[in-house]
Amino acid sequence: MSTNLKKPNIILIGGAAISIENRPQGQLQFGPENPGTISVFCRSKAWNLALDLAMQDCVVDFISVAGNDFAGLAMKAQLEKKGVGVTHFHLIDGKDTAASHEILNLLDQPEMEFQNVDVFDQMTQEMIENAAERISSADCILMQTCFPEEVMQYIAATFSQIPILLLPDTEENAGKAKSILGQVKGILAGRRQAEVLSGLSILSEEEMIAAGEWFFDAGIAQVFFDLGFGGVYYKDQFGAGVERPGPVGLACIVDGFVQNRPAAETAVAAIQK
Repeated sequence: MSTNLKKPNIILIGGAAISIENRPQGQLQFGPENPGTISVFCRSKAWNLALDLAMQDCVVDFISVAGNDFAGLAMKAQLEKKGVGVTHFHLIDGKDTAASHEILNLLDQPEMEFQNVDVFDQMTQEMIENAAERISSADCILMQTCFPEEVMQYIAATFSQIPILLLPDTEENAGKAKSILGQVKGILAGRRQAEVLSGLSILSEEEMIAAGEWFFDAGIAQVFFDLGFGGVYYKDQFGAGVERPGPVGLACIVDGFVQNRPAAETAVAAIQK
């Protein structure tokens, strides 16, 4: 992270969820008794990013929604303990915290999967309005796409003076951000999310370059595609390219974005992290 005296001041608007994994000790059987292990942990990019940024001495506030249940209370307490601002981390009565549940087989492959992220629909414009003073003081806004489209539109229009880095979190949610692409300064998307937003196929390096040009022409000044172990594609006014191999250090992308570094420099730092 940057060595500047001023700590980066960041707002993260995203989803926090828990994951439950069941691993059987033997062959998975239909019925009431399957001895094995049950693991519960937090698994979301926004959650991990919030903790990483706090560890790297950023001032970071996490704006989100969760159920007013054991899981939501535990997540909020853990974030606060790690130095993440949670004043606007809302716990909603009568709603379950977002969660995924996988039942794995002996090969660690999912036999059954369950998911419930309905609580994300509880994010409202009023919640953002109540956080306006804090948001307005930020150096940048990191925004996932799991919340209602009208809330994202309100954020993009109301805080247009603050650089926004868009973080499409799933293919299903990515399309909700189409209407605000011209209002965000940067995007960090996976291949499939980029395909949904652009309507283009990205199955080759040539198609990836064309997609990067599409986002840049749409008004996004800094374009990044997270290619996993394949590295990171970058595009800005100074040029385009791919840094390999991955995985990509998301917090390093954020640091380069906050410091307004050229995309190529940010991509190198994200790989070398």
